[in-house]
Amino acid sequence: MILLKPTILILFLLSAPQLFAQSAATKKAVKRLDEILERNKPVAEVLLLGTFHFAGEKVDENTTPENLRINMLGDERQREIQRLVKRVSAFRPTKIAVEVSPTREKYYDSLYSEYKLGHKLAGKGIDTADETFQLGFRLAKMLGHEKIYPIDAQPFRFKLSPQDSVLTFEKFSSQRDTSYAYWQKKYDSEKRFQDTLKFRLPLNEYLQYLNAPQKRASSIGMWAHHDKKRR
Repeated sequence: MILLKPTILILFLLSAPQLFAQSAATKKAVKRLDEILERNKPVAEVLLLGTFHFAGEKVDENTTPENLRINMLGDERQREIQRLVKRVSAFRPTKIAVEVSPTREKYYDSLYSEYKLGHKLAGKGIDTADETFQLGFRLAKMLGHEKIYPIDAQPFRFKLSPQDSVLTFEKFSSQRDTSYAYWQKKYDSEKRFQDTLKFRLPLNEYLQYLNAPQKRASSIGMWAHHDKKRR
């Protein structure tokens, strides 16, 4: 049996193109589908820049210890932000999207209009250390954009009715998940390590770390893990 498996696999692979070859009618249907969904049009290039929350002590899930907190409005951090914005501007984006709810679009339009005129935004109910202003507004103004685009979207689970949430919780409440405590310790250690990097590294190097494939994978894992516990 073991000797036959490779043979069967090879035969299947050789015959697969004939089994699944598209007929003329199928090709025509697929082409029409592409036209309907406008897949035949040029696709926009997207540069996705992952950042930490610059005003993170107030909004991050993790509370950074006092001795490791950073001031993004300080002189050195401001110089780092300027260098980062200049580097990103080489991409020449035609639209800039930020992590803000679309329901606040008019409010942010008004803030950006004032920002372009050089008006101070302090006292407007926002934190000017936030990455939306330090990166998004600054880059948009540099490139002469008329506006920025808020695109933050909440996960589908937030839109579930309370009844759905209760039913889901009751369905799985009797199942013990012994892996939670183990992974909680792992992610707590990672957050402590990340705090030291944020404090110690220059901005561009820290963002390179945040955007590394391994780090992005661990971030997804952390949120899936926390989301499971919250439910």
